Amino acid sequence: MTSTPNPNIVPEITDTPGEPLFYSNFATIRSTPEEILIHFGLRTDEPSKGVGVAKAVLSLAHAKRLAGALARVIETYEKSFGSIQEDISKRLTPEGRKLLGIPDKEESSPKDA
Repeated sequence: MTSTPNPNIVPEITDTPGEPLFYSNFATIRSTPEEILIHFGLRTDEPSKGVGVAKAVLSLAHAKRLAGALARVIETYEKSFGSIQEDISKRLTPEGRKLLGIPDKEESSPKDA
């Protein structure tokens, strides 16, 4: 008789030769009553398009545990290094803004008359 695995014990993961590794800078998430599909992608030069790099299907219980783990990792990071700015336009240098065609902050605000 096999026992039910304890979800509170995190197993050690060993690397498998040839195991895929990917980078993603955005994701879309869809759900069904039973699971969540995360489709990871890379942005392209066209802002409204991207290229898929991997998909992950998770049970809802695992997705909830993953969300909690990610929240804890981000909280620890921000305590050590400061708040993560999600809005790229607030992180860019003037040179980066020019490269991406984003107006300078002064240009985007209304001028006083």
